[in-house]
Amino acid sequence: MKIAFEAEFFPEGDDIVGHAKGLDVSSCGRSAKEAEDALLEAVALFLETIQEIGTLEEVLRESGFVRAGDEWSIPGKSGSRWLVSLDSGETSTPASAAAEI
Repeated sequence: MKIAFEAEFFPEGDDIVGHAKGLDVSSCGRSAKEAEDALLEAVALFLETIQEIGTLEEVLRESGFVRAGDEWSIPGKSGSRWLVSLDSGETSTPASAAAEI
Protein backbone atom coordinates (compact mmCIF):
# COMPACT_ATOMS: atom_id res chain seq x y z
CA MET A 1 0.00 0.00 0.00
CA LYS A 2 1.27 3.45 -0.95
CA ILE A 3 0.34 6.78 0.55
CA ALA A 4 0.86 9.86 -1.66
CA PHE A 5 1.02 13.23 0.05
CA GLU A 6 2.12 16.79 -0.57
CA ALA A 7 4.86 18.45 1.44
CA GLU A 8 5.95 22.02 1.92
CA PHE A 9 9.28 23.26 3.24
CA PHE A 10 10.12 26.60 4.81
CA PRO A 11 12.95 28.15 6.82
CA GLU A 12 12.56 28.60 10.54
CA GLY A 13 15.59 30.05 12.27
CA ASP A 14 18.63 27.99 11.28
CA ASP A 15 16.52 25.00 10.24
CA ILE A 16 14.35 23.96 7.32
CA VAL A 17 10.95 22.65 8.41
CA GLY A 18 9.04 20.11 6.34
CA HIS A 19 5.30 19.66 6.72
CA ALA A 20 3.34 16.76 5.21
CA LYS A 21 0.04 18.35 4.22
CA GLY A 22 -3.00 16.22 4.88
CA LEU A 23 -1.19 14.12 7.45
CA ASP A 24 -0.17 17.06 9.63
CA VAL A 25 3.27 15.56 10.28
CA SER A 26 6.31 17.83 10.51
CA SER A 27 10.04 17.47 10.95
CA CYS A 28 13.13 19.56 10.32
CA GLY A 29 16.79 19.52 9.36
CA ARG A 30 19.75 21.84 8.95
CA SER A 31 19.63 21.52 5.16
CA ALA A 32 16.92 20.86 2.60
CA LYS A 33 18.13 17.26 2.18
CA GLU A 34 18.12 16.67 5.95
CA ALA A 35 14.62 18.13 6.20
CA GLU A 36 13.36 15.91 3.35
CA ASP A 37 14.90 12.79 4.88
CA ALA A 38 13.58 13.64 8.35
CA LEU A 39 10.07 14.30 7.02
CA LEU A 40 9.96 11.03 5.07
CA GLU A 41 11.11 9.15 8.18
CA ALA A 42 8.53 10.91 10.38
CA VAL A 43 5.70 10.20 7.92
CA ALA A 44 6.73 6.55 7.55
CA LEU A 45 6.85 6.09 11.35
CA PHE A 46 3.48 7.80 11.78
CA LEU A 47 1.86 5.61 9.13
CA GLU A 48 3.44 2.42 10.47
CA THR A 49 2.23 3.26 13.97
CA ILE A 50 -1.37 3.92 12.96
CA GLN A 51 -1.31 0.77 10.84
CA GLU A 52 -0.09 -1.27 13.83
CA ILE A 53 -2.86 0.03 16.09
CA GLY A 54 -5.48 -0.57 13.40
CA THR A 55 -6.53 3.00 12.61
CA LEU A 56 -4.69 3.60 9.32
CA GLU A 57 -7.74 3.67 7.04
CA GLU A 58 -9.81 5.68 9.52
CA VAL A 59 -7.10 8.34 9.93
CA LEU A 60 -6.52 8.58 6.18
CA ARG A 61 -10.24 8.93 5.42
CA GLU A 62 -10.69 11.56 8.15
CA SER A 63 -7.74 13.45 6.64
CA GLY A 64 -9.38 13.56 3.20
CA PHE A 65 -7.49 10.72 1.52
CA VAL A 66 -9.22 8.29 -0.84
CA ARG A 67 -8.05 4.88 -1.97
CA ALA A 68 -7.53 3.92 -5.60
CA GLY A 69 -6.12 0.42 -5.91
CA ASP A 70 -3.17 0.14 -3.56
CA GLU A 71 -2.61 3.90 -3.28
CA TRP A 72 -4.15 6.51 -0.98
CA SER A 73 -4.05 10.17 -2.00
CA ILE A 74 -5.98 13.42 -1.61
CA PRO A 75 -8.01 14.07 -4.76
CA GLY A 76 -7.49 17.27 -6.67
CA LYS A 77 -4.01 17.97 -5.34
CA SER A 78 -1.58 18.91 -8.04
CA GLY A 79 1.58 19.71 -6.08
CA SER A 80 4.67 17.58 -5.70
CA ARG A 81 3.83 14.01 -4.75
CA TRP A 82 5.77 12.21 -2.09
CA LEU A 83 5.22 8.49 -1.63
CA VAL A 84 5.60 6.13 1.30
CA SER A 85 5.12 2.41 0.69
CA LEU A 86 4.00 0.53 3.79
CA ASP A 87 4.59 -2.81 2.09
CA SER A 88 8.23 -2.29 1.21
CA GLY A 89 9.14 0.57 3.53
CA GLU A 90 10.40 2.52 0.52
CA THR A 91 9.90 6.25 0.17
CA SER A 92 10.28 8.58 -2.74
CA THR A 93 10.66 12.29 -3.22
CA PRO A 94 8.96 14.22 -6.03
CA ALA A 95 11.93 13.70 -8.34
CA SER A 96 11.64 9.92 -8.11
CA ALA A 97 7.89 9.59 -7.42
CA ALA A 98 6.95 9.14 -11.07
CA ALA A 99 8.96 5.90 -11.17
CA GLU A 100 6.95 4.54 -8.23
CA ILE A 101 3.54 4.98 -9.83
